[in-house]
Amino acid sequence: MRTLFVKARARMDLLAIARHLSESADERVADAVGDRVATAIEALRDTPNRGHMRSDVDRPGMWFWNVFQYAIAYRYDDRSVTVVASRARTARLPAHLPEADVNFS
Repeated sequence: MRTLFVKARARMDLLAIARHLSESADERVADAVGDRVATAIEALRDTPNRGHMRSDVDRPGMWFWNVFQYAIAYRYDDRSVTVVASRARTARLPAHLPEADVNFS
């Protein structure tokens, strides 16, 4: 199983998603969506080639996977998966994504 890394930027994104859901959705819905996003990120350890690549992002090997209305940006190799951002699909992801990793394995 690959080691899962979640960058500080992605952690901030996930906290913002949770905050938004808690303010705008029924608690049951917010919990279900949050759980589904967390489960999806964890599932990348076993099957990381989910989603698609984007030609407008300057980082080779960057994948994007949509879970509900959120896009999870990540990259992977044989040993690890690194989540770099998670935003609402309507939000614009920066073309250059940051590099500082936080290990959540």
